Amino acid sequence: MIKIGHYVVKPAHNQLERDGKITELEPLAMAMLLLLAEEPGRVITADELFEKLWQGKVVTDSALHRVVRQLRIAFDDKAASPQYIRTVKKSGYVLISPVEKPLTNKQSSPVKVFLGLSVTALIVACFYWLSAAPTSYRLQDAKLITSMPGVELDPTLWPQQNSVIFTHQPQGELYNNIVVRPLDASQYRYLTDDSLHYADLSLSHDGRYLAFVLRGVHECTIKTVDLTKPTFAPVALTKCRFEGNYQFAWSADSSQLYYNNRGEQHAKQQIMTIDVNTKRVTKVLALSGDHNDYLPTTEPTGPRLAYFRIASGDVQIRVFNTLTNTDILLKQWQSSNQLKGLTWLKGKEALLLNTQAGLQVLTLEGQLTAVQNSATDAPNMLSVDHSGKLIYAATTYTTQLSEYQLPSKQAPAIKEHFAGRPIAMSSKSEYDGHYATDNQTLVFLSNRESQDYRLWLRQDGQTRLLHDKPIGGSPRWSRDNTKLMFFTDERQIAIMDIASGKISQPGSPRTAITKLAWGHNNNLIYFSQRINGQHQLFKMDISNAQVTQLSENGGYAMQATNNGRFLYYNKFGQAGLWRMDLNTLTDETVLPNFHQLNFANWQAFDNGIYYIRDTKAVRGLFFYDFVGGQQRQLIDNKEFIRFSVTDDQSKVLITEKKTLIGDLHLTKLVH
Repeated sequence: MIKIGHYVVKPAHNQLERDGKITELEPLAMAMLLLLAEEPGRVITADELFEKLWQGKVVTDSALHRVVRQLRIAFDDKAASPQYIRTVKKSGYVLISPVEKPLTNKQSSPVKVFLGLSVTALIVACFYWLSAAPTSYRLQDAKLITSMPGVELDPTLWPQQNSVIFTHQPQGELYNNIVVRPLDASQYRYLTDDSLHYADLSLSHDGRYLAFVLRGVHECTIKTVDLTKPTFAPVALTKCRFEGNYQFAWSADSSQLYYNNRGEQHAKQQIMTIDVNTKRVTKVLALSGDHNDYLPTTEPTGPRLAYFRIASGDVQIRVFNTLTNTDILLKQWQSSNQLKGLTWLKGKEALLLNTQAGLQVLTLEGQLTAVQNSATDAPNMLSVDHSGKLIYAATTYTTQLSEYQLPSKQAPAIKEHFAGRPIAMSSKSEYDGHYATDNQTLVFLSNRESQDYRLWLRQDGQTRLLHDKPIGGSPRWSRDNTKLMFFTDERQIAIMDIASGKISQPGSPRTAITKLAWGHNNNLIYFSQRINGQHQLFKMDISNAQVTQLSENGGYAMQATNNGRFLYYNKFGQAGLWRMDLNTLTDETVLPNFHQLNFANWQAFDNGIYYIRDTKAVRGLFFYDFVGGQQRQLIDNKEFIRFSVTDDQSKVLITEKKTLIGDLHLTKLVH
């Protein structure tokens, strides 16, 4: 260890420590810090940094700037008035803080060992894999291997049988079954034949055990089955939450099954393990602070577990050693929506990341390499074996807007699928539609005529593009229907004047805005924003951009009453619905048991509230009467993701599934 200014540097753990507070660094950032500390006061040029850190690999200046920015954040340093790292314009960087090097005796100087030979050795060791790693990866010989009517998902390779195991959901059905298909023959063998729903398949490294989630009508169970036995006889390990997806990972000896668990709080996830023999469930890592851990993947022949963490808005890839209980940061991003999957590459010191931009290979030394030809089909589930064979599921999912007349109090719930009247149909997706007060003029989002979702208007039987830029969603009419409010693609607030088409963005740019709502007039809006890891409610007077914080104990989706007296709202990941008196800023609980997964799917009126999920996860649209205290189902067995009830509560616009097709593809990852 050495000391730089007020910080103790711990290279073995990629950490800085000050006053007991630990800050983690990526391996690349630690290597750069050690280079600077080797000769404090000397300007190290950018070319020298590129040569020593990236070992001749072609990278842009932004890669170097990102590493420097991470170091400055870790040291709480400012580029304009640096205390640690100073930029020398058109040259490089210099460490200006004193470096204290711990001495022991005259015969052995850790300074000489650490800052002389050891730094060189450390850099060589840290980046051996960078120089030895392939300079490029690509997919080749891609071919379609399943094209069954319906949806094929959850593929897991079975190398011992040269096969793939997956789930198949017939067209138009809600159930699925587990199927095996040899990779070299078009033969299918059903392991299950029932009307249940299976998901999240995971095969142990030795090919013996298959883990999966089995969802019944109102329950969820994690099960395993021994594939070496002649009959398919699953064994229940533990109950699980009905909502959400799980990713399983097996230990090298097949005795432990790792998975991400939501627990009781929807906003918290952590890595758990089940002992397959004793069925004992334990936490793998202590979860503290604003952390959520997801997507575990295990080393096929070792004790290490890689996983994905969201911490204070940043996204991290971390590696945990289950034998030594050491946990290190491998890579960090400032965006939370890029990573879809994480797989340990068998036989390699590397991980395969499934991102929005395509597949990428991340070495355990922090080097990230894009996989060519991997962004075309947008794979959303994949499995890869030691030879590089890769199976992925590619789905095409489209939605349509349909209008339903709401049944009267005496009428039964609507039960038929697709019983509504389709609105604004195209070959693409339409969703998040909202009528103006005339119940005829409609605004909605669609990816027709572009790869992005844009804002469209349907009026007098004609549909036209209202805004030609991608938007982030949540279009909302003002009370008098003269304006529309929505999120830009950068999640900023935008307000459009319908008559002129002009767009304004009130207030300065704000970060982590989550939900929007109009007030009772065109000058007042409400929004929620994530502050210190918790969503809070705010109001803004857009005439002068004045912002006032309304809540301190949480608030997520909100809706103001027409008279401007009350604000209905809920809290992210917490059961309940509240009402705030906007005159006194006092709160009262309206529905204490309002399901926590209704965080974005509800609409309040003076007489009651519409929502799409009840506490038993029954599908459909429901209404709760505030006066009578009664719940009533309006539409039964509908799978939809958005809805909007008209102001007069006569009808509802529903975003419902139009087409879902999923096929499996076989390719090979080569370099």
